[in-house]
Amino acid sequence: MDISQVAKQSGVPASTLRFYEKKCLIRSVGRHGIRRVFSEDILERLA
Repeated sequence: MDISQVAKQSGVPASTLRFYEKKCLIRSVGRHGIRRVFSEDILERLA
């Protein structure tokens, strides 16, 4: 699930997701092109 999908489904802006990742609160599992990719359980973690 890429960062835009996570932002849309969670209601958390992509900029906030990038900030959380920078502070090591969440972790992406890789990249698809230039977009960060997150595992499906990220939505539970953000909730």
